[in-house]
Amino acid sequence: MKRNKMLTMLMLGMTASALLFTGCEMPGAGGEGKTAEEGKDSKDSKDSKDGDAEAMVTIVTHQYTATFDGYDITSEGSYQEIVLSGEAEEKYPELAKEIEKVNQDLEETEINEVKNFAYNSPENFSSYKDERTVEVVRFDDKLFSFIITDNYSFDGSEDNYPFVQCFNFDVKSGDSRGFTNLVDDNEKMADLIYEALIETYPDRKDDFSKPESEIYDYEGEPDEDPVALSNIKMDADANTLPCYVDKDGFKMKYLDYTFGYGAFDVTVSFDDCKDILNEKYIEDKTGSLDDIV
Repeated sequence: MKRNKMLTMLMLGMTASALLFTGCEMPGAGGEGKTAEEGKDSKDSKDSKDGDAEAMVTIVTHQYTATFDGYDITSEGSYQEIVLSGEAEEKYPELAKEIEKVNQDLEETEINEVKNFAYNSPENFSSYKDERTVEVVRFDDKLFSFIITDNYSFDGSEDNYPFVQCFNFDVKSGDSRGFTNLVDDNEKMADLIYEALIETYPDRKDDFSKPESEIYDYEGEPDEDPVALSNIKMDADANTLPCYVDKDGFKMKYLDYTFGYGAFDVTVSFDDCKDILNEKYIEDKTGSLDDIV
């Protein structure tokens, strides 16, 4: 079983020596030799794909590197900033406030990741790389939805799986909207997600359909749920399921580290779930993401 990121970093912290940051450099890059601030300033000239109008959303990449005197280690990372156009900020001021908070959190988290590797890891690894990417999946008069994927590696290893989060914001109120806000019948949707997962990944059916008691060797209940359904229900109840709604229906990332697999894309078709989706957030089908982002 492969370790997830949190466990890996915890183990590193427990075995860390008292290394201090010395000579730590954190230059940012907003693309082609520009500093992070210069990259942000260039947003006003960013046009949409057809070049006729400013894009409603621009994604700006910032890169960071840490060097530490006396240690032959490297640590680098990047995150993507979500920049709303002036028109979008004026039209959706509450949304703009929330997106600014997301951007600040992304920056602070990424810088800390880059620093903490060098603080915790010189005796274990020689390099660390962390990348946070943003994918906008919806922006209309109801919701602004995007996926943040965190990919990381130690010494170039590809054994780690991405950490995925999905954010949905009501564009008018700025309120965060999760699974319980998008769906009117949690239990029925959880069952539909599980069915779609098995249908999409039939080669994993045996693993996903095993009860946890069989996996971890304990006596389970007679009506015990399969491990995948159990995980889906747990995330649904906690409102932490990475999900969004678009014109095709309900979409989510199923995150499973039980067998070291990672993230799986699951779609419950609109026809199958339209009766249990929150009507307030059924997608407005006007507009194209290619023109918006």
